[in-house]
Formats: sequence, C-alpha cells, structure tokens
Amino acid sequence: MEQRDYLEREIEQLGRLLGKILSDLGRLHGKGKVSGTIAEAEQSLQGELDIELDKILVLPDEDFVGLLLTKRGFNNTNLEKLSNILLLLAEEKRGAEKENMLRKCLAILEHLQTAGGVYSLEKASTITGIRRML
Repeated sequence: MEQRDYLEREIEQLGRLLGKILSDLGRLHGKGKVSGTIAEAEQSLQGELDIELDKILVLPDEDFVGLLLTKRGFNNTNLEKLSNILLLLAEEKRGAEKENMLRKCLAILEHLQTAGGVYSLEKASTITGIRRML
C-alpha cells in the first residue's frame, strides 16, 4: 500500500512538472518569446526527470517510448503532456532537430492511440498534422 501511494505521488509530481513546463511554453508561445523558455524547459526535463533531450532525440523512435515508460512517473497522461511540450519546442527548431522532435511526438501519440484504449480525434488530427510537417 505504501509503495502504491509513493508511485501515485511520483506520477502526480511528474504531471505537475510537465504541466508547468507546458503552461509556460504555451503562454510564452503566444507572445513570441519561446526561445528563452526552451532552455528552461530543457533544463527542467534534465534536472527533474533525468531526460536529456539531445540524447533521447537520437534514439530510434521504437525505443523512445519504451525508455520513457521505464522512467518513474510516466503514464499515458504524462506522455501526452511530454508530446505537447516536444511539439511546441519543435516549432522553434529547424532542420534535423525539428524533425527528430516531431518524430518523437509522433511516436508518443501513436503509442497513446494504440495503448490508450480510447481513440481520440484530437490525437488523430495532431498525428496527421505532424505527418504533413515531416
């Protein structure tokens, strides 16, 4: 029981952190000031979650989601938040870095569509949009 409570707290804590990063990026994206927040977001991901974007972005797409699922606190809700973060970050990138972020978003969203148990029109639309960008 204690172990379960601990895991639930870890998941909730991760969700709050990802939600804060997403909120900050979304707010500043509307003002055109995302570039400064990108460094903060990447730093938060690395410091709090031990996720180095530059290292995980070069992973094969099929290994990416599996790696995230081994990290404590990642569930479908938190994976979706991370995909939204990556999508916002990708809008500010160029070339191979942008393509890698979009591919990782796509890998997460496709995983969520198949593993989530519920088909989402919003996810399907986002997947279609990402495929067009690639």
